[in-house]
Amino acid sequence: MGLWTHCFRSLPDPQDEYQRRFYVGCRWIFDPFTTGYEKIRGYLVPWYIIITQFFFTLAFLGVLGSFILVLLFFLCFGPEQRRFIQLITLIGGIMVGVGVSGGLAVIVFVLTANRDNWMLGHSNNFFGWSFALAVAGVIEALVAGTLFLTEAHIQKKKRKYLKESQTRFEVEQETKA
Repeated sequence: MGLWTHCFRSLPDPQDEYQRRFYVGCRWIFDPFTTGYEKIRGYLVPWYIIITQFFFTLAFLGVLGSFILVLLFFLCFGPEQRRFIQLITLIGGIMVGVGVSGGLAVIVFVLTANRDNWMLGHSNNFFGWSFALAVAGVIEALVAGTLFLTEAHIQKKKRKYLKESQTRFEVEQETKA
């Protein structure tokens, strides 16, 4: 099972008490061309999976947006640009938001997904490599956001000190003349 697809070898219909109907194959959750899956969609996609999908979708969109902004940061902007600090702060804020959103998705999933009576073979269900990658991605997003915000703070201080030194230099020149 994934966030947006389901693959089954022989999932019995939870509404069929005699277990005469089985679901087989890989399907997108919202596939309009497969009959029968809309009847068990509430069973396959409970509330916590919808919350996890929502927060991970927000995180994914945030990563895409910050990727474009990071390209601007590397290719078009330099410390002498007027909006450089705003760009770094925006990237840092987006990445911290991505980390928080992904963290909420991971927390909701870890607290609710591995409970009894949701998937068959509960004792054989374990969090896999994709869950480990999700946790690593959340941690990396928080670290990246923190580093960008730290860099923005450093650049603000550099600009402030540069302005002060230029002002002091102009004042010193006026008194010597």
